Amino acid sequence: MTSQNQLFNFPYFEVQFNKSAQISNPNEVQKLIEYLNNQSISDLLVMSHGWNSDIADARGLYHRFFKAMRQVLDQGVVAEVANRNFGIMAIFWPSKKFTEAQLIPGGAASFDDAGSDSLKEQLSDFKVLFDDSQSASTFEQLESLIPNLEDSPTARGKFADLVRSLLSQDATDDEDASSDFFSLEGEELMKRLNKPLSSDVMGQASQSEGGAAGIGDWSVGDVSGGGAAGLFGWFGGFKKAAGNLLNFATYYEMKQRAGNVGIKGLNPLLKKIQQQLPQLKLHLMGHSFGGRLVTATAMGPGQAPMLSLSTLTLMQAAFSHYGFARHFSGNKNGYFRPVIVNQGISGPIIITHSKHDKAVGIAYPIASSLAQDDASGIGDENDRFGGIGRNGAQKTPEAIKGLTLKSVGGNYAFEAGKAHNLRSDSVIKGHSDIVHPEVCYAILRAIAGS
Repeated sequence: MTSQNQLFNFPYFEVQFNKSAQISNPNEVQKLIEYLNNQSISDLLVMSHGWNSDIADARGLYHRFFKAMRQVLDQGVVAEVANRNFGIMAIFWPSKKFTEAQLIPGGAASFDDAGSDSLKEQLSDFKVLFDDSQSASTFEQLESLIPNLEDSPTARGKFADLVRSLLSQDATDDEDASSDFFSLEGEELMKRLNKPLSSDVMGQASQSEGGAAGIGDWSVGDVSGGGAAGLFGWFGGFKKAAGNLLNFATYYEMKQRAGNVGIKGLNPLLKKIQQQLPQLKLHLMGHSFGGRLVTATAMGPGQAPMLSLSTLTLMQAAFSHYGFARHFSGNKNGYFRPVIVNQGISGPIIITHSKHDKAVGIAYPIASSLAQDDASGIGDENDRFGGIGRNGAQKTPEAIKGLTLKSVGGNYAFEAGKAHNLRSDSVIKGHSDIVHPEVCYAILRAIAGS
C-alpha cells in the first residue's frame, strides 16, 4: 500500500518512525501535508498499533478497524458527523514482534532442563532490539556469563548490570517498578527475580481473568497483533531469573520507545500540521503500547505548550491504571497526569477496559517481586501494578466510572475533558480483540461531541 491511498473511502496516509523517533520517509509527511492543505479534511484520525506488530500486522489492524468504522458511519447512526470529512494517519513504529513459539505459554519463553540454551535463545531475541555495533561486545559478555549464573553471585550481578547498561533510564517510574529495576544492586535484583510466587498467589493468578500474561490460561489469540507476548512467564532458578530480567528489560525498552516516538516524533509532527491547519480536528487513537504512544503524544515534552486535540481514545492500552492518577502513592501523580490537568483535549477521553485482557497487568509477577509487594488482587483495580486496559483509569478524579461499551445506536453522555472508563467485558474478549462496531461507534460518539 502506498503512503496515500483510499482505505474504505477514507484518505489514508502512512507515516513511519524509526526507533530514534525520527520520521523514516519525509516524503510520506510531505504528501500528507500537501493533501491536507488542498483538500477539505475536517477531522484527522491518528491511530497507532501496539507492541508485537510488524508492518504487515499493523496494516492488517488498520484495514480491519477502518472497515468496521466505515460500516458504522454508513449506517448513519451518528448524524452529527455525517457532514464531516475524515482522513487517516496510520502510524508505524518499530515494535518488537515475537516468534510464533514465544506467543505460546510453555514455548520459547519458558525454560526446560537445557536452561542455558533457552536463555541463549532469549538473549538472541533481546539482541534484535539493539542493532548498533557498540552493543555487540556487551552481548558477547552476557552470553559468556550464562554458564556461571547458578553458582556465582558475581556473574549474576554483572549479568544484571550489563543488561541494564543497554537501556536508558529516561522512562523509569514507580508505576511499574522500573525505578526498582534500575536502583537495586545487580545481585539483589537477581535474587528478587529468582523468588517464586507463593502457591496462594499462583492460584489467584490462574483463576483471575485479569491475571498477568503467562500465568493464567492465556491463549495465542489473546496476544497476537499488539499484545505483550512471552513477557510474563514466571520461573525459578537463577538462569530463569535471568530470563525474567530479559523479559522485563524487553518490556521496558518497548515502553520507552513508544513514549519517545510519541513525545519526540509524532507530537512535533502534529504541531507542525496544526500550525498550518488550525481548524483541523485531531483525534488520537492507540491500541496496546500504541495507547502509550498517543498519550505521550498528547502530553508532549516538558513544559512545552500542549497540542490542541479533540479526542483521545485508548483501546486496551498497556500502561498503568494510575497513569492519569492524582496522588496514587502519597503525593505522587501518574506519569500522564498532565494530559488531564493541562486540558489539552477539548473533547472526551474514552478508555476501553476488559477483564478478559490478560496482557496489560504491567508485569505483575516481575514488578511485584522487584518492589517486594504482595498485592491482594492480581491484575484487578486493587493491584498496585494493574493496567489501564484491564481496569480503566484509577484514582483519577476526572475519570467517570460505571460506564459500559454500548451497542451501536446506544446513548452516550460523554463530557468534554473527562476520562470515560468503558467496561467492555461483553465485547472485548482479549487484548487484541478491539475491532468491533461497538468500539468504532463509541469513538464516533466522542468525535460528535468534540
